[in-house]
Amino acid sequence: MTEEQAIAILTKREQCAIINGVNENLAKEDIPEAQSEAGEWFYNALMEEKKEMPDVIFECPEIDDEDEASETLRKIMFDDPVEDE
Repeated sequence: MTEEQAIAILTKREQCAIINGVNENLAKEDIPEAQSEAGEWFYNALMEEKKEMPDVIFECPEIDDEDEASETLRKIMFDDPVEDE
């Protein structure tokens, strides 16, 4: 899985939850959003960066009304994010 695929699968809210968990040094098992394949990949990628730069604080992507509407629509239409595998 590539970074682009993981980010395309995860909603911005899921990305933000994982980012906040990494910033707080939580284990992957303690972050529900990191339990999917894409979530696990995103978590592991952030943790690798954190190993190289221990003091880094990752920032969440901004969530605007359009993002929220498209995420809600996707959940309604597909009942979950669609994965290409």
